[in-house]
Amino acid sequence: MIRYIVIFLCVFFVANLCAWAQNAPQNAADTSKNKKKDSVNYSPRTTTLFYEYEVLEHRYKKRHADTSYHNRHRYNYLQRNLYQSQDLGTLGSAFQRLGYQNPDRLGTRLGISVYDVYLSHADSIPYFNTLSPYTNLDYTQGGKGRIRLNIDFSRNITPDWGVSLYYRQVESDKMFGDNHRENDIYALLREIGASMVYFSPSHRYKIFGNFMHYDHVVNDNGGYQVDAKIKDLDSLFRIEDQAQLVYRFSSSKSRQSSRKLHLYQQYALFDSSSVQFYHTFDWSRRWNSYEDGAMANTRSFYYKFPINPALLIVANKPISAYYNTILDVLDNSLGVKGKIATLYYRFYGQMRQYDYQVGYLNTKYKTSRDTLERNASPKIDTELYLGGVLRYDFSDSLRIGTEFTHLLGSDYQMKAYVESRWANAEYLRSYYRPSLLQRRFYGTFYDWDNANFQHTQSDQMKLNTSFSVPYVTLKPFVNWTRVSNYIYFDSTGTAQQSAKIQNYWQAGGEIIAKWSKLVSHSTIIWTNTQNAKLIRVPEWQLNTQIYWQSPFFRKATEGQVGLDFHWKSRYFANGYNSAVQQFVVQDRFTVGDYLLVDAFFNFRVKRVQVFVKFTNLLQDLWRGGYSDTPTYFAQPRSFELGLTWKFFD
Repeated sequence: MIRYIVIFLCVFFVANLCAWAQNAPQNAADTSKNKKKDSVNYSPRTTTLFYEYEVLEHRYKKRHADTSYHNRHRYNYLQRNLYQSQDLGTLGSAFQRLGYQNPDRLGTRLGISVYDVYLSHADSIPYFNTLSPYTNLDYTQGGKGRIRLNIDFSRNITPDWGVSLYYRQVESDKMFGDNHRENDIYALLREIGASMVYFSPSHRYKIFGNFMHYDHVVNDNGGYQVDAKIKDLDSLFRIEDQAQLVYRFSSSKSRQSSRKLHLYQQYALFDSSSVQFYHTFDWSRRWNSYEDGAMANTRSFYYKFPINPALLIVANKPISAYYNTILDVLDNSLGVKGKIATLYYRFYGQMRQYDYQVGYLNTKYKTSRDTLERNASPKIDTELYLGGVLRYDFSDSLRIGTEFTHLLGSDYQMKAYVESRWANAEYLRSYYRPSLLQRRFYGTFYDWDNANFQHTQSDQMKLNTSFSVPYVTLKPFVNWTRVSNYIYFDSTGTAQQSAKIQNYWQAGGEIIAKWSKLVSHSTIIWTNTQNAKLIRVPEWQLNTQIYWQSPFFRKATEGQVGLDFHWKSRYFANGYNSAVQQFVVQDRFTVGDYLLVDAFFNFRVKRVQVFVKFTNLLQDLWRGGYSDTPTYFAQPRSFELGLTWKFFD
């Protein structure tokens, strides 16, 4: 706790120092006793922000610092995603969204993405324009040793030149049944970054960018060991002596580190926005690793790879399982864009270059120390892309558009959509190569070469609408997904490609009801995966939020108090293999059929937003607990507290 206070005090000191600099007198005359006091009321209205995609797509909106308290209690990614995802039961653990997901980019990519949700991305970083130094402190003390901390500081050097600094930290302790061991860390991630924005006096030239350093360490436990005779995970929650729960691993560790530099710049050929040239530059280095310091004690987990047990012990000491990957990416994109009347256009070319290395400890050599072998990547040539975007805005409430990206000689993606006030429709086709991990893997325990893997092709269609009647708004939707040459990881953690087409439907809707100060918001989703056996999604999902919004404590504060309900039907959820950092298809255990209920109170006192929350109220009443991922316990009943405090001067 002391280190968080130190960090806060340091940032607060810098904020006050910059505030003095921004408001410092410019000459001696300003220091006279006749100097007038600054009459500006610094507040959220004097701090605006924008995102890169708004400038790129000519969709700029004037935004102010967020002071809303709505759903502040939903601070983790499972809750933000309405539980249409799974993790390993705590902050900082591996995470994936349910259902089929297209890769985040075409062409060559690493294929390890279970921790990417915690990483800041270029399109999610805000750029600020402030009349005074702006500091945002966001702290959450979750139950059972969960901590989340965000600190942001922004200030303008001139009206058209601003800088920002930010720090992120997520920490969670190891869980043992319903209890946690204090200072025995399960996951720890830190991210530090800076951003800058500059507009020329005429605003015809704009440049902004950011740099980020991220480090994420997870002391993997492999989930609880389960006897081969046990078919129902619910029996684990009925064990009275939780000391009988034993984790699979005691000394394994995963790590993901990255550095990213991103720049965007554009120049308007004329004073209007009809013709603009733009350029984006991205450089990144990403490092992933896994190690198990007691491989001899856990060799049954690595049975897929034919390891000679005699090689697992050298000089009476167990060897380590280890591998790492280093991926460097250099990306440049150059294009022209503009908006002529209501027609938006953008055409671009892109060049991407890679350097990829893999290192692993080789057990084939019985030496006094492990041998680290480093393999060069498969030959990767420079990748060239062409793409374009067209959008026609009939009005603020009706637009149509199309997008196309093509990796020359290989991958492509095309999209068409219609957006209106009453309904939205979208079609997306993607054709992409396997990831580096899916094609080739080196490791102490696994080794495969899938040169025969084919490109995956997916087709997706989405349709949703919205209409209202007195007190109620309905938002029904239907989605369809078809995937051929689908690549997945089987229960042993090995990459496989299916010859069967995966085809599934989703239908459902949102129901929003308001009566006086009482609000109810429900989402129901039905999924038919009978023709998509490898894509694991529960057949039914239900989320409901009911809250009362009103002033409280004699109108000293305004807030909302209510309940969150989540339920999903039983299904064979994906398991997790920490050795390859992948969620895997398994057919042994089911999860679900548990009613998760949280009570919350979100409120605001002046410039401070606060939430208090009781999670999993029905534990021991409905059942002893639940899992989102087999053999990993989800969050037990606990109390959580969070606050967001904004400083504008």
